[in-house]
Amino acid sequence: MKMAVTIWFAGAALLLPPLHSQTREYGGIGEGWTSVPGNEGIRFAWRMFTAPQFEEICPFMQTPEKLRISDSPLVLVVGEPFVVERLTIHGIDRKGQAIDPVPIALLTDAAAAEILYLNSDTLSSGRISPVQAGDFQIRIQTICTDESDSTPKNAFLEVTVVEPNT
Repeated sequence: MKMAVTIWFAGAALLLPPLHSQTREYGGIGEGWTSVPGNEGIRFAWRMFTAPQFEEICPFMQTPEKLRISDSPLVLVVGEPFVVERLTIHGIDRKGQAIDPVPIALLTDAAAAEILYLNSDTLSSGRISPVQAGDFQIRIQTICTDESDSTPKNAFLEVTVVEPNT
């Protein structure tokens, strides 16, 4: 099955204006691979791919029908960094079965800018660091798409950050 590459990967998202989804704006926090079938976490990095790599890998990727997040909703605690690779996100085929890992982009909505400490040092270590309580959303988006449908598949992870118990 021949695949197409979309421009909506996290590397480009960091260079372009924020992406829009209905009324929310999103900015890239990193790239990765969905989880292998089973309960294993994703692979994640701030910058994992280059544009030429997509031309090499996307033609060989199975396109998921949807993305399934096992960690939703996610509750984080102020002052406790969260390792993004703990997230379990599977690509799911038309039969409802988990497929081999596919490239994804992770983006946060505008509310995360006030709630998380999002600098390159933190993100390059594979963590997000909550600095105040609040709610935000992480959008997970496929990078490779099917030529017949060049729309990326999206899943949304609701995140709540709470104050630590004192």
